[in-house]
Amino acid sequence: MKATSPGFEGWLWGRWVAGAGVLWPVMATVAGLLPSYKSGALGAALGDLRAMGGGPGFEPWLCPVRFNACGNDRKAVVFAGCAARHVSPGWSAKAAALLTGLGYAVSGDPGFACCGKTLAGAGLLEARGAMMRRNVSEWRAAGRPLVAVFCATCLEALRGYANEDLGWEPGEARLWSEGIEPLARLASRVEFAETGQVPGRIIHHAPCHGADGERELLRAATGGRAEGTGQGPCCGFGGALKLSAPGLSAQVARQCLDFYGPRPGDRILTGCSGCVFQLRSHAPEGVLAGHWLDAVDAASLRGPW
Repeated sequence: MKATSPGFEGWLWGRWVAGAGVLWPVMATVAGLLPSYKSGALGAALGDLRAMGGGPGFEPWLCPVRFNACGNDRKAVVFAGCAARHVSPGWSAKAAALLTGLGYAVSGDPGFACCGKTLAGAGLLEARGAMMRRNVSEWRAAGRPLVAVFCATCLEALRGYANEDLGWEPGEARLWSEGIEPLARLASRVEFAETGQVPGRIIHHAPCHGADGERELLRAATGGRAEGTGQGPCCGFGGALKLSAPGLSAQVARQCLDFYGPRPGDRILTGCSGCVFQLRSHAPEGVLAGHWLDAVDAASLRGPW
């Protein structure tokens, strides 16, 4: 089938993204019920799906203790991205709570779609264009608020919108560009305290699409203990690469983890949804990976501060 349809992987990836609301949580749940396989293509595929469902979680240990408010009641929304919207809603809830603590007037998701980045990588440019136009339309209808983003891939994609012909009104592309903010940079104005089960070693994985304040945030929140370089190795996720070259994707993931050399009890944190799933799927026994928001204690976000 692949031989007669060169774009098969792209088409399949498009269906996977379009049906994310149903497919992702269902497949992650089913994979979690099946026996574990340590090797082979089936084992790797099931591991990837389980990782989307959360995998073995870790107890959050970063508690906000002070917010240096900067929002001044400015309208703000969270761009959740596909992963948070469909399988990790806790990230969006924590992001909204952090923004509220910083003094922003946070509204619910206005109806954003996929950022479109993963569709472009699969060659689905028409579908990508439709997603971009929808996102701009929903932002416009919401009153052109600040858009806080906590996925590096989504952030890079959204920043690129201003260079596309998306039916912008005069001056609107500039407003869009100025209103796209990485959540990690905003959260740098929050002071955290480490409580509970504090990991012995905290490793920050910098996504290929950019970290935008993640490392600085984590180092400040952990008293300088968070490790990691400004730009680490690629995790190997690569979107549609998971379909077209799963073996290569897994090989790059192993090389990435070898670079960090994690030991049981260590935690790997990142700010890219794809990186979370990839690292979580391939992490050695006893090593847990997650989004940096996973380390933030949700209970402590209820205030008062």
